[in-house]
Amino acid sequence: SMKIREFYKAIGGDYDDMFRRMPSDSMIEMFLLKFPADPSYAALAAARESRDTEGAFLAAHTLKGVASTLGLKELTEAAALLVKALRPPSALPGDALFDTVDRAYGRVLEQIAALLR
Repeated sequence: SMKIREFYKAIGGDYDDMFRRMPSDSMIEMFLLKFPADPSYAALAAARESRDTEGAFLAAHTLKGVASTLGLKELTEAAALLVKALRPPSALPGDALFDTVDRAYGRVLEQIAALLR
């Protein structure tokens, strides 16, 4: 549907790639609507807050996988850079990489909310 195609356009994702893997807009939409409940972003924020590098690595890795499965390209790439910076043994990276993930995640949630309107 135009709605799902517009969603991917708005988040810098690849609708055609997604449709090849999941050839039904209603199925894609069902998975997208479940995404906000995925706990990996909250886990990442909590690990960052408590300066838990290993926890942040695992959460970022999970978030990257979920985002990749859903074709959320910008979020996948932001999470991938963070995963690389957190790969053990390493210290917690500066805010920039986290902020990029935050912004990409926020955009995805905004556009998912728009799907529901």
